[in-house]
Amino acid sequence: MVKKLGAMASVDDIRPHRFRHEFGTNITRKGVDPMYGKELMGIKSDKVYGRYTQGALKQAAAKAHLQAIGETED
Repeated sequence: MVKKLGAMASVDDIRPHRFRHEFGTNITRKGVDPMYGKELMGIKSDKVYGRYTQGALKQAAAKAHLQAIGETED
């Protein structure tokens, strides 16, 4: 069903699992507590949750570093 909807919307390379990653990334960027994020995603393990949120955490770390050294993000 997801692939059919993706084709109708002209979205290439769409998979159901991609939505799970997008959801994890979005809730992490919005500051949702990881405990709640794991519950929302039905995940028990911190390690597994980290796989879904790794990109957002790396971006947040890079932004924090730039702020710490007094540079702005362009």
